[in-house]
Amino acid sequence: MMTDFPKLTYAVSLGFDVLSSEKLISVQESFSEITGNFYLMENSVPPHLTLGMFHADESELDEIKTVFSDFASQAGSNFSVGVSGLDGFSNRVVFLRLTDVDHRLNHLNEKLHRDFLVHFESGGNFRYLPENWFPHVSVAVKLNRRQYEIASSASIDIPDFLNADSLTLFQCRPYIKLIESKLT
Repeated sequence: MMTDFPKLTYAVSLGFDVLSSEKLISVQESFSEITGNFYLMENSVPPHLTLGMFHADESELDEIKTVFSDFASQAGSNFSVGVSGLDGFSNRVVFLRLTDVDHRLNHLNEKLHRDFLVHFESGGNFRYLPENWFPHVSVAVKLNRRQYEIASSASIDIPDFLNADSLTLFQCRPYIKLIESKLT
């Protein structure tokens, strides 16, 4: 079916309370300063944990918002996740490894794919599918080889835990917050 609207990429992300967000921004700024890579800061990417991505026509925005609101209303209450250290992948991204002791993160990711994303086209990133998903919070992205080496050997203080308090629907590139729903 032909459409007059281009497909856009959207993400559903878990957000953090003010104190956790401040700690994450401090970690991101530290990595930016030591690597010279300011991508997260320059693109106003807020601290978040991506639960899933999808593509949809701009014309579907009302449906997206409705389905997101239904999903978010059933997501449950605030919760904390542990941070078990720093790690990286693809020699381009440094992230905080999270512990999901009570499986809340995995449950939200599975629920998102089962109840929400079935309505839209896959985001094309297999890393967000429940069977491949690895909960993490990126603190440095789009690093070149040298920046990644610097970041990987850096000694940066990281928080012990983060308090999740919201779900957000974003349009990606540019990052635009469309809806934020507080966890109850």
